[in-house]
Amino acid sequence: MLIRFSCVVDKAPHFAREALKWHQSLVQLAGVPADDILVHCTPDVSSEAIAAFSRAGVNTAPIEPVSAERPHMNKVAQCGSAFLRAADLAVLCDCDTVFVSDPRPYLVAGRVAASVVDRAHPPIEIWDRILPLAGLSRLRPDIQVGSTPEPTIHENRNGGLYVLPGSVLADLEPCWRKWGDWLGTQQVLGDFVGFADQMALDQRIEGSVAGIGDQRAHVFTLTETKRVILD
Repeated sequence: MLIRFSCVVDKAPHFAREALKWHQSLVQLAGVPADDILVHCTPDVSSEAIAAFSRAGVNTAPIEPVSAERPHMNKVAQCGSAFLRAADLAVLCDCDTVFVSDPRPYLVAGRVAASVVDRAHPPIEIWDRILPLAGLSRLRPDIQVGSTPEPTIHENRNGGLYVLPGSVLADLEPCWRKWGDWLGTQQVLGDFVGFADQMALDQRIEGSVAGIGDQRAHVFTLTETKRVILD
């Protein structure tokens, strides 16, 4: 099974520094071949950062940003990557993720994987208002978040690491973008608008419009995900 790893680096210098550590952990600690890892760089990434990636043996590719106002949405652009679409599983990571052992034995072909959020961001009260506005309803009972007794909807997953079948990325991208754009207009989010990328994928799964909604979900609990990353 071909499993490929990806992250997105934006113009802020700390993203490039974090991505170098992310790549190093995958190669040196997790044993992932460098050819199965790609750092996607927006046009604002400095030439110095690109040169540092090259010196470190990091494969890079250009990527067009999705939103200047909501840079967290830039991760959605990875869905257009031919590198990831050709994989059996695409592992989309935040730059500040670090692996200390190989996560691949825990991943299952054809299944989506992600961690339950650590905290109720956004609070359940906001979900109660957003879902009807989107024309959606709960498909499963609410669950407890990872670090507190607070509830959240079943689909609310940590945006720092998504495992997605490469075969669904083409169908997923326009819907993920659509929900992200829509959420960006909803004043009810308030200070939680920065979670639009995460909420947009949650709503994509909840809505089950096409593709990903037909996949069998293999969703890690927080404990399982910590084991994947921190063993």
